[in-house]
Amino acid sequence: LAGSAKQYDRSHPGRPIFRRLFPDGRPSTITDASFTKVLSKAEGLLVHLQSLAEDNSLHTHEDVLTNAIKALRQAILNHKEVVLAESLAIAEEQMLQAELRKQYEFNYLDATKLFGKNYANRLFPKLAIKKKKLVEEVAVEA
Repeated sequence: LAGSAKQYDRSHPGRPIFRRLFPDGRPSTITDASFTKVLSKAEGLLVHLQSLAEDNSLHTHEDVLTNAIKALRQAILNHKEVVLAESLAIAEEQMLQAELRKQYEFNYLDATKLFGKNYANRLFPKLAIKKKKLVEEVAVEA
């Protein structure tokens, strides 16, 4: 669109269309922005493009820009759904870990009642893992 607008300005001297579509003077501000800002800037560009005269040849880019905006909206929605599913999976895993610890403690207490504390400690050893070391191991695996 930027190239077509520059070419249109060269072919039709007078009021520059490029400055009207890209008030910042460069189209890279759209591509360098974050997803939500890209969406708002692209919608603004579409409004400027639609405000041109009906016979303007740049209207051919309108469908491409509209489709790109729809695709970006869908991509943002998909990303939000994936982030939500990930956070739900993490919460579920934390709940299951808590249940596992609880069951482990019950089993330890039952073993203490049945076999005595010394034998229960051999059956259910306490792991002494430092949190810092655990975080390093997770970082290495990722």
